[in-house]
Amino acid sequence: STSAPTGTAYHWRDVGDEERNTTAGTLTVVFQGRDDVDIQSIRIFARQCPRAGCPEVPAPPMMEREDFVRLWSDTTNWPDNKLPEYNDDVVIPRTWRMKMDVEPPPMGRLTIQGEL
Repeated sequence: STSAPTGTAYHWRDVGDEERNTTAGTLTVVFQGRDDVDIQSIRIFARQCPRAGCPEVPAPPMMEREDFVRLWSDTTNWPDNKLPEYNDDVVIPRTWRMKMDVEPPPMGRLTIQGEL
């Protein structure tokens, strides 16, 4: 089960759900993992908008997701048929549905455009 920060009531629906609290300046995201591994940290960096305001970011084009799930451990799912290694920058493309079925090494940057 997923627990929310103390004093906050959330109704989580699925992995990837998020709750933004602009008053407190927090973003809470639901991640799923195995219970038998140590907690890993995730660093999120924010950029402050200029005084004139933030530029509007266009919505990404709609793309259909694959109708199957890729396994992280399957080398055929990765460029050059090679699993991501220590400190690699990893991108899950917009059309992919990926299941992390193994614990990966620490990554440099993880960009999730599709599903993970």
